[in-house]
Amino acid sequence: MFNSPLHTLNFEPGTLNKDKREPGMSLYEVQKLLFHVNREPKMFDRFLREREILIAEYRLTEEEQRALWETDFRSLYEMGVHSLLLGPLAATLGLSFPDYLAILRGNQL
Repeated sequence: MFNSPLHTLNFEPGTLNKDKREPGMSLYEVQKLLFHVNREPKMFDRFLREREILIAEYRLTEEEQRALWETDFRSLYEMGVHSLLLGPLAATLGLSFPDYLAILRGNQL
C-alpha cells in the first residue's frame, strides 16, 4: 500500500463532523467547483477575482460557501472534500505542502 503524509492525519476525510452535516450536503457541488478551479485557468481566475459570484453558481450550504470564500482547507477537508482537490489549490495559492498538511491536521499557521 502506498504511504503518503496524508496517512498521518489519523482520520478519514468527512468523519470528524458527521453529526454536524446537513441533510443533502452538497459535497459533490463543492468538489465539482474545486475540480474546475484546479483544471481551468478561467475558473481559477474567477475564483481569485469574483469568488462570491462563482460560489453562488453552485448549490452549496452556507457552511460550504463560507469555507470556500475563506479558503478554509481544514473545514473543507472535514466536510469530506478530497485532499486531491484541496492540495492543488493550496499549492497554486502558494501554500507549502508541510503547511497544507499542518492545516489539515488542525494546526493553525
